[in-house]
Amino acid sequence: MKNFKRYGRSSALLAAGLAVASLATIAATTGTSAQAASFDCKLKDHLTPNQATICLTPKLNLMDSELELLYKHTIKDKPPVFVNAQKIAQEVWLKEREACGIDKACLEKAYQSRINALKKFN
Repeated sequence: MKNFKRYGRSSALLAAGLAVASLATIAATTGTSAQAASFDCKLKDHLTPNQATICLTPKLNLMDSELELLYKHTIKDKPPVFVNAQKIAQEVWLKEREACGIDKACLEKAYQSRINALKKFN
């Protein structure tokens, strides 16, 4: 969103909304879902029900991609103690996400909570 400073936050939100709409349209028209960032959706036989739900749900797919980028940015060039703490927090969060099973509302809430936590470091 930094590229949109000149035009204001509403322009950045509009661009983000258009990106979400575009990916959802692609997923709907091609009959496939976008690739989740943190795991390979093509390996259907090796996915947990939780991961399969994320693969089949465009919004969760986008949240997974956003979270992965944010996580990588958060730990980049940080002291080892901070990185290790974030790795532990991420592992705890992954267990919480997995506990949601196939409940999309629970998954969305879990993703939003972790994204918000990571944004505090950026």
